[in-house]
Amino acid sequence: MKCFHCDGTGEVITSNPAERVFAVLKGRSQTWLYKASDVDKATIYRFLSGKEMSVKNLSKVCKALDVSLDWVVNGEEN
Repeated sequence: MKCFHCDGTGEVITSNPAERVFAVLKGRSQTWLYKASDVDKATIYRFLSGKEMSVKNLSKVCKALDVSLDWVVNGEEN
């Protein structure tokens, strides 16, 4: 499956945190994410729809997806 969020190198190209999280879900569902992260399903849905999420919850999401909080928030690794 082609990733519409990636360039030819597989680098994820997005402009906001929700898009970065969506890109690394890689076909996994929002249900999977809320179960894996222990973040309320409605909170996950609102975040992926463009609303803000607390740093605490976003950290849990990042841990579940094995990505850094810096990358999700800023699009950059330290």
